[in-house]
Amino acid sequence: MGFLTVGHIIGAVLAAVTFSLTVVSFPRLIGREVDFITAMITSVRAVATNPAAMLGWALCVVLMLEFKRCSRPRFGTPERQEL
Repeated sequence: MGFLTVGHIIGAVLAAVTFSLTVVSFPRLIGREVDFITAMITSVRAVATNPAAMLGWALCVVLMLEFKRCSRPRFGTPERQEL
């Protein structure tokens, strides 16, 4: 396996861990008076209980970020000028 493959695998694992720790914990911290450990445990449990729904949500986030990245002007291209 090349370095590129290993890097992609490590990146995917880190992204999955970060997603599972934060997908529910941020809204829970804002909405209720809980500590961050309880919020992270709840988030991991939610991902473990509903993997299909969470995978769908992760796909939505990735698609929105990719759409945003592709829709901004490229470096070095002239910007639109409104009349």
